Amino acid sequence: MSIKKSYGGFTLVELLVVIAIIGVLIALLLPAVQQAREAARRMSCSNNLKQVGVALHNYHDTHLGFPLGGWRSTAATSSPFGTSWWGGLLPFIEQSALYDRINFEADRPGWSGNTSALVGTSPTAMVCPSFPGETSGWNSRAWDSAATYIGIAGAVINNTNFTESRTNTGFACCSHSGGTNDGVISGGGMLIPNRSIRFRDVTDGSSNTLAVGECGGRMFTANSGSLTNISGPNVLMTAAGQHGWLMGSEGTGTPPSYSNHRAFNITTVRYAPNEKNYDLNGISTNYGANNPLISEHAGGVMALFVDGHVEFIAETIDLDIFKYQATRDDGQVISQN
Repeated sequence: MSIKKSYGGFTLVELLVVIAIIGVLIALLLPAVQQAREAARRMSCSNNLKQVGVALHNYHDTHLGFPLGGWRSTAATSSPFGTSWWGGLLPFIEQSALYDRINFEADRPGWSGNTSALVGTSPTAMVCPSFPGETSGWNSRAWDSAATYIGIAGAVINNTNFTESRTNTGFACCSHSGGTNDGVISGGGMLIPNRSIRFRDVTDGSSNTLAVGECGGRMFTANSGSLTNISGPNVLMTAAGQHGWLMGSEGTGTPPSYSNHRAFNITTVRYAPNEKNYDLNGISTNYGANNPLISEHAGGVMALFVDGHVEFIAETIDLDIFKYQATRDDGQVISQN
């Protein structure tokens, strides 16, 4: 009498059920993993800004004032772009070697005058890890590396409580639609062209005043007439647009007597955080005076205040309050209740 042996194993149906269960578990876990990664990137972004805050304080202690938002070069024979506030801050963000390689007396020191020193440089403290683009060798130029943190020059304010009079208005800057639009540069913030601001100038309080915010994210193009969306968020915005983190200012004086329409790596607050419409006035990837604080973080942007603390500013913040935070001495009471 023969005895048949039975062999254990999965049937096809059982195998398919197991595969389906694994697929469901992966689908459930993947968003959690992505959220955890973004939380880590957001924390890293916050730490970057805190490092910048410490650097700004150390700079102030050393030079008795904060760095110029940008300055005009007197050595340049044409296009006299000096360096941005990042240039002077380098020794205070552990970039002394890079600082020593930069010739601040060169022709166009903030632009083409330091190409060999700038190739491949994009210090970690200058870039949010959530930024989706490549910052080293930005805009197809090996020496033009971008930053995603931008200095706050002030805000456009005109309401019954306060009017910002320290502004240059009517500056034309290019828009994606091919036309020109009006940009506004303010001198009421912390990092402004051709002037160093001191703690004593911050009469609104250092814990209430913005110093640096994020400018590294995607915007969408629109019909310039109706401002309706005609393409998805595919325009990458950084702190200096088509230029790098060292690009400073070309004009003389300070707003309202600033002599030029170009100022890189600083912005005058005009729009809400994470404004996505690229065709609004003052926004441009070349030299937009009013490029928004924008990030890839859901719901808002990270920002550094003068006292060194970092906050997440929601897209839903009241725009007037946001503008008051960008101004050092407007005298307005800030309440987010």
